Amino acid sequence: MAIDINGADTWFGSTVHIKASIWAGFSATLRTAAVAQAKRFLERALADGIGYGVSYELDTDATTDSDFPRHDAACYEQALWMLEHSDAVPNGQQSSPKFIAGKSSGKIKPPMPPAIAPEALRWLVNRPGVLFMGRG
Repeated sequence: MAIDINGADTWFGSTVHIKASIWAGFSATLRTAAVAQAKRFLERALADGIGYGVSYELDTDATTDSDFPRHDAACYEQALWMLEHSDAVPNGQQSSPKFIAGKSSGKIKPPMPPAIAPEALRWLVNRPGVLFMGRG
């Protein structure tokens, strides 16, 4: 199945995703562009992970919850995350940027969001955030 706006609209269906209304709040043009951009972004990110200059094509055959990794799900979650963290948020729903005061200099520093959306990462990395330590 292709990674496209139809798949994204199904993924963010009103009865299957908690952020369905947020997704639907963006215009069809923005949603389509976000899916295309997220796909390109993840292709580049995955290619960089296996070697610079290597092209990487996303797997479009993994489409059920038991499949792993799920590149389609990762693209859709990345697309929504990019929309939520851009200036494209509809109806003034975007909150003002949150700033954290730097302790050492006292300067105000904006937090840096991660490059890959946390929800997208869950569909790309088996057990993200789990750190295994060994003695040695």
